This record gives sequence, structure tokens and C-alpha cells, in this order.
Amino acid sequence: YMLPKKKEHGKPQEDLNLSGLFTSLQFESSTIATFTAGPQHFNGLGGLHGGCQAILMELMARQVAATELVGAAPHLDSIQVSYQSTATKQMRIEAEILVRSPSYVTIRVLLQRMDGTVISEG
Repeated sequence: YMLPKKKEHGKPQEDLNLSGLFTSLQFESSTIATFTAGPQHFNGLGGLHGGCQAILMELMARQVAATELVGAAPHLDSIQVSYQSTATKQMRIEAEILVRSPSYVTIRVLLQRMDGTVISEG
């Protein structure tokens, strides 16, 4: 059973469209990537959908974890996202290892505008 989609400003609310998300993410190194958002990644208010931001953070963190935890299949234990400012079409994603151990890593991921302004942190 599904509830009908909520209407916002007279139009049906659209679901998050992830098409192009993975192909638009370009890794420059194990801790830095860039992302070019398409119109399908923005919500009805013109901001980058929070789900897109969380997925981008997870993909970046997975890349770092796979490099750090050699021979293991890393998995996400938890994620917390703090949304701080509106996104632009072009973004930089940067990861930093906060805690390193033989069996896990704690990673901070920043989504930033190209000028360095933080969009969100996870």
C-alpha cells in the first residue's frame, strides 16, 4: 500500500531521480572527487536533494575505506549529514580520515562549492 504523493504548489512532488549520479562523480584521488549535478538531482525548491548529498558522501567514504581496509569489503555503519548551504551545479567532495584502526575507519566527508564553501558535512 502506498500513500499518494503530496502536492506542493499545485504540482505532484517528484521522487529523487538518481540517473547520472554515478557517472557524474569523478574521483581525482582516493580522497577527492568532483560532481556535476543535473536538473534531476535538485528538489522542487532548487536545492540539491539531501538524498543525493548523502549518497555522494557514502560513495566517497566507501572509496576511502576500500583503500584503507585492504582485503575487506567495507560497509557503512552509520551516517549523519549536516546540511549547511545551498549547492551549485559543480561540487568538490573531500574526505578525511578521523579515526583509523585495523578493522574500521571513521571518515568525515565535505561537499563543497568550487569556491570552498561547505554545502554539507557527513
